[in-house]
Amino acid sequence: ADEMSVEQIVDLADHHYRAGHRQEAYRWALLGAEAAERAGGATEMLRLLRRALDLWPQVPHPELSKLDLLRRIQAAAEQAGEQEEELAAVDSLLAILDRDQQPLLATELLLHRNRLQSHIGRAATVDDVWAAARLSAEYPESAEHALAVAGLAADEAWGGVASGPARADEALRLARASGSAKA
Repeated sequence: ADEMSVEQIVDLADHHYRAGHRQEAYRWALLGAEAAERAGGATEMLRLLRRALDLWPQVPHPELSKLDLLRRIQAAAEQAGEQEEELAAVDSLLAILDRDQQPLLATELLLHRNRLQSHIGRAATVDDVWAAARLSAEYPESAEHALAVAGLAADEAWGGVASGPARADEALRLARASGSAKA
């Protein structure tokens, strides 16, 4: 697939899909998504990754886990500026993720869902932020925990809760301690 153009790879992906060759359609959808990403085609990448997800249950040994595929879709949707798609991917990820096994990823996704809902104009739920803070509490040095506590501080400050400023100070302390530029 190295010497092939993006168009040729995508055409092959579409051909196998139309022909009903599930395994080949899945494989070429992933190859096409990678080629589209290299060429800067976020919308095409997203289309092919969505197809791979549709085909995923019908492929005997998919090379990606459903979680990894959804993470790619989330990233592609973000690149394409498709916030509704991104939110759908985050919802799907949270539905299949074992929060006890991957508490920091769950924390990141809960906070991200909260932000996306605000951007889209949907009512964001404080429940996600509280759940994120609870999940990440066992990892007080993590950037995720600092971000979760910052989310709580923001909700409290906006809601006029007296503990807001103290929680904001705590979030700042945690962010500095995490050493994360993002936090």
